[in-house]
Amino acid sequence: MKLLEDIDDLLAYLEDIAHGEEGKRITEMRHRIQTKLSSSHKHSIMQGPLLWKPYPSVKPIEYGDYFVFRAGKIHKETWNTSSWAYNEKTISHWLEISGPTVANEGQGKAGD
Repeated sequence: MKLLEDIDDLLAYLEDIAHGEEGKRITEMRHRIQTKLSSSHKHSIMQGPLLWKPYPSVKPIEYGDYFVFRAGKIHKETWNTSSWAYNEKTISHWLEISGPTVANEGQGKAGD
């Protein structure tokens, strides 16, 4: 969520130096962003259709493989019900691994 905080800080700065109509537009933009952020889930970030959960504030419950984000990279990691198998201190977010969801099931078969 650091990026979102940085965006809010930038807009706050611009609010302070802008005058007239520009200042009003920046204030309105900042308000819209803050409204969207406050209505979103506070312990998750959205990236496309994927819901990343911050670690360590939210931890997986079940043993298994998950995608993790660390040091600017995404890779698979094993959760052993109490910690990650490797790289425990550098993981910032995790995502459940699931198979693809098929939209419009039955609207065509492989080989058709």
